[in-house]
Formats: sequence, structure tokens, C-alpha cells
Amino acid sequence: MTTEIKVTTSSEDDTFSLGETIASRIPGPIIIGLKGQLGAGKTTLVKGIARGLGIDPDTVTSPTYSIAQHYEASPHSLCHCDLYRLHSEDDFYHSGIDEMLEDAIAVVEWPEMLPAAITTSSAYGEITLSAISEHERLVSLRLPFWAEGQELPAGE
Repeated sequence: MTTEIKVTTSSEDDTFSLGETIASRIPGPIIIGLKGQLGAGKTTLVKGIARGLGIDPDTVTSPTYSIAQHYEASPHSLCHCDLYRLHSEDDFYHSGIDEMLEDAIAVVEWPEMLPAAITTSSAYGEITLSAISEHERLVSLRLPFWAEGQELPAGE
């Protein structure tokens, strides 16, 4: 069972740094469900993950209208998806997103639309961002590779 770790970030920079730290711990392909309200910092966190994977964070945009954004990196690419506009498991498979997720580090907004076979896999984790105040965020991490007690970036 994956342990839940809660972290408070006090600024966008802290949220970005947390994303970089997460990327540095990812051992290989994984699907991370990303939850949070509009403005919670989801794209900021993904930009930090991108930087940690060697991807220019300025190229990372929200995939709300495109459903999926794919960024090349080595050894694993980053796939950032927003499944809000999908309505069923069939939509997921017909969209071709399942193929994009193979051998990728995938961050998926609206993970409720992912098939159960994915969300029950050992290569699945979740991150939830909740606004505490204008700048502070409570970030809940349930990641199979993140052990309780691991160090976090300064300011966490």
C-alpha cells in the first residue's frame, strides 16, 4: 500500500520545486493522477516535473483543449493529459492516449476517467493539490516510489 505524504508549499516557486523533486525520484514509467481545482497549481507542478526531466518548462502548457501534450525527454518522455472531455473508458481507448502513456512518465488530470486496470496498477500514483490561501497549497502525495521520511526541497 502506498503511503500518503502531505506537504505544504508556500508559493508557486515551492510548488515548482516540489515538481522537480518528484521528477528526480521517478524510477521509470508511471502514471500519476493529478487532482485539484482550477488555479490549484497543477500546471506549475507539471512544469517543475518537466524541468526535473530536462524539459524546458516554458514549453509546458495545460492540455485542457488538446487532451494530451507530449514532451520528448530521455530516457522517458513526459505526457500531460486532461481527460475532462472524455466520457467513458471507450473514449479513453479511442483517443489513443493509452498508447501515448506506454513507456512515459504521465501526469493525468481528471484521473477518474482512467480505466480501473490503470489506477489499480503498481505503476500508478496520485497527487492532490488543495488551496490553503492565495499562495499556500496542501499537496497530498500517494506515489509508489516515495517513501515516508524522504527529504523534501527547502521550504517544504
